[in-house]
Amino acid sequence: MDYPSLGFSDDKVTVAVNLYTLAGNAFAGATVYVFDKSSLVNAAAAIAAQRFVLTSMGGTHVPAVTAPGTADQFIVSTWASNAGGKGYLLVLRLSGSVVGGAATLTRVGDVPAALTWDSFPPAPDFAPQVGMPAKISVGDDRMASVTLRNGVLSCVHMVLLPQGNPTISAVQCWDVPIGTWIPSVFRITNSEGTFLAHPLACHGTTAATS
Repeated sequence: MDYPSLGFSDDKVTVAVNLYTLAGNAFAGATVYVFDKSSLVNAAAAIAAQRFVLTSMGGTHVPAVTAPGTADQFIVSTWASNAGGKGYLLVLRLSGSVVGGAATLTRVGDVPAALTWDSFPPAPDFAPQVGMPAKISVGDDRMASVTLRNGVLSCVHMVLLPQGNPTISAVQCWDVPIGTWIPSVFRITNSEGTFLAHPLACHGTTAATS
């Protein structure tokens, strides 16, 4: 298992992980585990849980940290950095009660934006360090965090720019309204050429990075 992500809603606690084979360490899809929140909070002897195996849906699916008032659990991942001149997110929805195994996972669809980027840097160690010749990794464009508040999914991840010949890493934020699925997307860059990576959270027009 690789890159666990944790989220929750009113009645669910959800963990998503990437899967790799023991032989060859090859990527083998992803899995979502969903637990009944009441069982966990009350330390029940038996905790209701379900597992969903994701095939052909990419990896690093991040469950939303959800403000009170919503039972559905939304799960988001980056899907395409350049498909027909657009970038895309993948959105999944967990509905129903985990108790009795009644929860269902459905693919809401792909959310497009008229922006493109590269998913991977041209070299594993890409970002410069002050006073040192050795460079450091900025990672890739996988989703970093997702929150759901006031009916809007706020998602943040790192992107490599410009698409096709990246020279810098930046932070990309999405505000996606539940229902219309028409996103507002903005990027945080630095005019001095500072590489930005490993964002922690994003909402509105602000983001926190490490």
